Amino acid sequence: MQTLYSTISHSITAFDITSGVTHDTNTLPTIFNKLTDEIATKRIKKAIIQNNVEDINAHKRQLLHWNLMITNISKKILNTSIITELYRIRWQIELLF
Repeated sequence: MQTLYSTISHSITAFDITSGVTHDTNTLPTIFNKLTDEIATKRIKKAIIQNNVEDINAHKRQLLHWNLMITNISKKILNTSIITELYRIRWQIELLF
């Protein structure tokens, strides 16, 4: 996770991107999408509550601004926006149980 965090942090600093895919020969593709400030704020508040109302560290706070998805689907088969939408739909189903 630290390597992925470093990749994302570098990407934010150097390119100010909001989504992308990391992939090399040793890892599965990882899709990352930057969330809106509104959603990130909700996630941070929830994380603080889950942490017994103690503040969370800067590393976790930064990660809560992102959706990270690891997949074995090639970007040649499905693009990142379709994969993101499929994950969103899947989690909506999970929330029903």
